[in-house]
Amino acid sequence: FFLIYCFMGAQIGAAQRGATPVLPVIISTCALSVASSIYGPVSWWLGLLSLGAALLLYTAIRRELKSRCFGFIGKVSYSWYLIHPVFGYSIGWSAVSYLHLPDQVGLTIGAGCMLAMSAACYKFIEQPGMQLANRLIGRTKNRA
Repeated sequence: FFLIYCFMGAQIGAAQRGATPVLPVIISTCALSVASSIYGPVSWWLGLLSLGAALLLYTAIRRELKSRCFGFIGKVSYSWYLIHPVFGYSIGWSAVSYLHLPDQVGLTIGAGCMLAMSAACYKFIEQPGMQLANRLIGRTKNRA
């Protein structure tokens, strides 16, 4: 489903730019959410999450939502993307398997831990790396 989700994100962006009609994108996004909810290894809750994320993304694009919460999520999203396959799944499924918690609770625990880990990666890895890159770029510009 990962590639299909990527494709849907591209379609939402195309709809935002006016390159494709909005209604088919909305219908396709809903169909994808239902399909991922029905698929055996994936919990029905994940399908609802994908639908909610798509609606939130579409609303944010259309209305240019600006808030500290969205800004924070935008800043840590790259770290989240990089580390979620290893840590997010293992934390969430460990909570489900070893603590015998419902899938939704395990997913919520995994997501909460991932948000904290992503924020830490942003603060202690990404920001210092960007500052170093800016200093190095500044040095090369001064030489030219």
